[in-house]
Amino acid sequence: MALTDSKIRAAKTLVKSYKITDAHGLYLLVSTSGSRLWYFPYSFGGKESLLALGAYPQVTLADAREKRDAARKLLASGNCPSLYRESEKNAVDETRTFKHIAISWHTSSLRLWSESHADTIVTCLKRYAFPDLGEMDITEIETRHLAQLIKAIDDKGVHDVAGTTAPSVGFFLAGQRPAGRLPRHVKPQL
Repeated sequence: MALTDSKIRAAKTLVKSYKITDAHGLYLLVSTSGSRLWYFPYSFGGKESLLALGAYPQVTLADAREKRDAARKLLASGNCPSLYRESEKNAVDETRTFKHIAISWHTSSLRLWSESHADTIVTCLKRYAFPDLGEMDITEIETRHLAQLIKAIDDKGVHDVAGTTAPSVGFFLAGQRPAGRLPRHVKPQL
């Protein structure tokens, strides 16, 4: 028998936690503290797993069913729903990447620089900074990342480029702190 919203609201807390089941494995766990949490058990690669779908009422019955159906589709296509969720969580918003913000900074600073200086900076960023830092979330960049970048450039034997890149990246990152994009513990000047 399918679960309804009125059955969920009528569920009382008991001495022990209990499950209220819906179709296709979805269930709501009513805990002794009164919380109501959605779960979807599944098997992938011979291993039993449990996918947490959220708390009721923030995740409604209809939302939980949609999430369960999405998980079932992933399973049918041979993908693990938990791994898919982790990769979704780890995906970085492109507008928060080092590359996106550095290009925006470069574009907004063009009027302050000569054309050759602007070209030098963008070339250094594209050639040396973007391959290592480009796709990173700006808030996750730490001083050690900057030190590793400058050391890698210096190790290639292009000392003048390391000397150009370090102040440019440092100046750019220092400008991100007032915008709330750079954590306080990061030292942009090396």
